[in-house]
Amino acid sequence: MEELKERKRYCCSKCTEYYEKYQEAKQLMIELRTAWESWRDEFEEADRKLAELDGRLKKIPLGAKKVTKKKPDVLTLDQIKELAKKFGVALDLENKGCKKECDFNE
Repeated sequence: MEELKERKRYCCSKCTEYYEKYQEAKQLMIELRTAWESWRDEFEEADRKLAELDGRLKKIPLGAKKVTKKKPDVLTLDQIKELAKKFGVALDLENKGCKKECDFNE
């Protein structure tokens, strides 16, 4: 019984010790995050100003029309076969692959 009471006291003291360390670490984490956010904001502001000077930042005037990108053209199967023939590629449509006919001795 005395042994269990001693174990309980020891565990209580360890809990207190580690809880204090945990609180210190938690406070340190908050301070580090605040410092990091401050440096990040300063970096982004400096980068934005530099982008204005070196041309990376493009200002879009109010009321400007949105530029839409053209969708890529889709080739038909016959067009693909014709291109393959021009480049000397034998298509294997059953196995969905290709085989390049090359002469490496040229």
